[in-house]
Amino acid sequence: PASVPKIKYEIANYLNYLEEVLNQCKKNKKFNLFLNTPANIEDLKAKKYDAIIFATGSYIKKPQILGLDKKNVFNVVEVLNKPNLIAKAEKITVLGGGDSGCEVAYMLAYELKKQVRIIEISPNLMSATCTANRGHLLHYLEKAGVEVLNCTTLKEVKEKSIVVNRNVSKTVPTPFNTWQPILPENIHNPLAKKIKSKYQEQELDCDVVIVAVGTTSENKLYFEAVEKHIAPEIYNIGDSFKPSKVFSAVKSAYRTARRI
Repeated sequence: PASVPKIKYEIANYLNYLEEVLNQCKKNKKFNLFLNTPANIEDLKAKKYDAIIFATGSYIKKPQILGLDKKNVFNVVEVLNKPNLIAKAEKITVLGGGDSGCEVAYMLAYELKKQVRIIEISPNLMSATCTANRGHLLHYLEKAGVEVLNCTTLKEVKEKSIVVNRNVSKTVPTPFNTWQPILPENIHNPLAKKIKSKYQEQELDCDVVIVAVGTTSENKLYFEAVEKHIAPEIYNIGDSFKPSKVFSAVKSAYRTARRI
């Protein structure tokens, strides 16, 4: 799904490359690929593997917010896989200002010509992204007229509107500030200005809500495999170890494979 926005063409190219690598591997008689095949502990144990690497990814977990089960609420992966789900919507709110939230907001604004709003609970957007990439995307979100409500929480989703609790204090930082790098959470900045609290409940027009608040590791199968000792060596990598970026998953796969 991450390869769907046109600005993520490099991910699409990499996906094509991986598929070609698999096609080349099929020429090796020792290589087996089973698509559309659910994995279960009994079958894995019966095959008596020397090593098993779990890379079972992650899933999006909806936060406990009133109305988030309505028909006009989708998660970011659903929208990327089926953009037609929001074809008739005009005013769209993206819940979450991380990488996926901002990237889908960019796609909605530039490719699908939607009116877009981002809601983020923290003061900054894309706080875990390198300054260069972050600044580039934020610049174009601002240029497209994307509305950003930082220091804001979503309280309720209605049929044609949403209810938010927004910090309207003048001390709330400008979300499109790209010249100031964001320090890691474990580094104290003595010069940082304190954000005062002045919350106000607001009801805003909205046709569709897209949830992009991060993912949770899908690691149940891995821990079951460890508990039942189904192989001498058992590894857990990628998002099923810790949700992160494509680069992190590829790097962990490479290092694990080289170590076995």
